[in-house]
Amino acid sequence: MDYFKYAFSPYQLFSSLISGVPILFCLFLLFTPAAELQAYNLGKVKDLFSISTLLLFIASTIVGGSISGLTFGYFKILCKIFRKDYKFLEKKLLQNFDTIDVLVGKEEFLNMNYDDRLSYIVKQHIGPTPYPAANFRLLPYIRQFGGPLMNQIESYVAFHIMYRNLSFGFLLVAFISIGLLFYWKSAGYIYISIAIIALPLSMLSFLRSVVLRQWWVREGLNGFFSLKIKDYLGDLPRFRNDPNLKQ
Repeated sequence: MDYFKYAFSPYQLFSSLISGVPILFCLFLLFTPAAELQAYNLGKVKDLFSISTLLLFIASTIVGGSISGLTFGYFKILCKIFRKDYKFLEKKLLQNFDTIDVLVGKEEFLNMNYDDRLSYIVKQHIGPTPYPAANFRLLPYIRQFGGPLMNQIESYVAFHIMYRNLSFGFLLVAFISIGLLFYWKSAGYIYISIAIIALPLSMLSFLRSVVLRQWWVREGLNGFFSLKIKDYLGDLPRFRNDPNLKQ
């Protein structure tokens, strides 16, 4: 199961704030009459500095954080529909688990390729645990010893959640706009324009969320490897010129 937040940091705050905007826009469309929507103009920009805007920011943050669990299921469904394997790195790691011995000598370890060495170190640290559960054991170690690396991973997670929430929100905006098109025919061109814009944005946000999901897993695994490799090789720089150390 995907997890939603590591800690309340600026990354998560920004992610929740932005990802709640499409949901609030859906409510705006539902409760704004077509005549008023047509009359809505730039003259109302001055209201941006009112207290209501602050309340909207707070509401957007709450909504964006609250829908994360829902959008994870939505994300998995879209990945299946469009055949996006967002877990290929985890699968590759687990496949290697079956072929990696529990203990190997140093010479044998040096002769392993990078993927096998990574699998060996992860298996030694957490055992043959499925990756979603293993992640809870790897990240605390990175958080304690990785420093800036953990900030990078947290940013990837937060923005992955933000983009998948945005994808869900934009798709909802498109569906509501199409539905309102039949109810408010007088403002049909507005709702058509909104749907035409929202649908591509939903797809682009989804594709971006897939990439960010792969990035944070990659950073987590490679970061854990770089922190633990010294325990198996000693001082890593001494082995850079070792012909047996395959990259």
